[in-house]
Amino acid sequence: MNQPEERESGILEAPATESIRRIALGHLDSAKEALARMNAGDEDEALHDFRVSLRRLRTILKAYRPLLEPEVRKKDRRAIRRLTRRTGGGRDAEVLLAWLESVQSDLAPSEGPMADRLAAELRDERDAGYGAVLDMVGPRFRKIEKRLRSRLESYGLPDRPTRPGEERSFAAVLGRLFPVYAADLAEAVAEIHTPEDHDAVHATRIRGKHLRYLIEALEPEVEGVDALLKRLKGLQDALGDLRDAQLLELRVRASDLAGDGSGDSLDPGEAELGALLRKEQSEKFAEFQAGWQGAARGEFLAEVEAIRRCISDAAPDPLEIERKYLLSGPPAVTQGRTAREIEQGYLPGDRIQERLRRITESDRILHVRSIKLGGGLVRVEVQEEIDPELFDRLWPLTEGRRLTKNRYRFAAGGLVWEVDEFTDRDLWLAEVELASADQESSPPDWLEPLIVREVTDDPDYLNVNLAR
Repeated sequence: MNQPEERESGILEAPATESIRRIALGHLDSAKEALARMNAGDEDEALHDFRVSLRRLRTILKAYRPLLEPEVRKKDRRAIRRLTRRTGGGRDAEVLLAWLESVQSDLAPSEGPMADRLAAELRDERDAGYGAVLDMVGPRFRKIEKRLRSRLESYGLPDRPTRPGEERSFAAVLGRLFPVYAADLAEAVAEIHTPEDHDAVHATRIRGKHLRYLIEALEPEVEGVDALLKRLKGLQDALGDLRDAQLLELRVRASDLAGDGSGDSLDPGEAELGALLRKEQSEKFAEFQAGWQGAARGEFLAEVEAIRRCISDAAPDPLEIERKYLLSGPPAVTQGRTAREIEQGYLPGDRIQERLRRITESDRILHVRSIKLGGGLVRVEVQEEIDPELFDRLWPLTEGRRLTKNRYRFAAGGLVWEVDEFTDRDLWLAEVELASADQESSPPDWLEPLIVREVTDDPDYLNVNLAR
């Protein structure tokens, strides 16, 4: 099949569907290459590379779901998820075994028998995992890969160049999604209080991976991404090692391999190995705290904001395409969620709407100046960050045309949903920004029961009118 010639452009400046397709195909190629290495007998790192490629692919297909449907279907995403899960046993056992082997020479004599038996069990699990991949996962992947490749290679390649306004750039789409993924990670980081917070550790590590996979394709183009990727890799390593030590300690306690099987108590070897694993957890938890909590969390959010600006500057997009909904009350998901506090005012003017915003989020304060034209679904919006001094000089001019609200942001169904709680009146609104005017925007399950009606075209719910 003859394909239209690809347009020469950077990943950020290209239409969103084109860049997303390029990234997904790259991950598909990597998974195919890793599987070939496994078939050739290179099993040491090939399974890891295969699994990571599938995870990267799944992250992209899920994050940009609305821009890939209906060509990439729900059953395709589920098939990739099932494949990823089926590769987990062998790789998890390999990682645990590698740690255990790295410390075996330092173990006391009483710890040796327990460690040897645990290592033997992990080797069996690792070998069984590799066998499952080659015997079952490989053939299934090849079938999915052929189907998915055909759809990705033809999707998003129009017969003529995309005209401005027909489809938003990848920068415009990613610029909205990236900060929400980062905020979700910051929220998860705050939920880890002790090395024993097993579920929170696992959830935070997964969120860190998703953010990393979302932006790694930008490394050659956007300043600061390489440093953020290193920070995220450090988080992944620290929490991964902490998680491995947690899992090994649970195995030592549960298996009772060296005892009588009663589970009533640990023998000296088990107790000493358990103590070593708890020490490992404490050290990795301290490493995590130093790199991500306290002032380090604020540094992370500052890096995210700097990268967001670079993304926006790479392909300025003046279009604002969003739908707005009136809500009957607050969604339950906003409880305990960190909000952006927004003070908003409008300068005098009728046709041109010039807006000032002071946004407080965690320990950061942003001052933003925006100009909007039009109304309804599609509008023109140009904005820039300004100095606090300029904001303070202009703010008095908004007297009588102001409002205040808390904004909660959620990534759901491949879209970013913003829920606004107006703090100067009894009003809740939800907005979703789209890549094109004809894009579907089904509300998430947690929001749909609260929707009174869509108010996209209702001037009474324009912020500029609510501020009067």
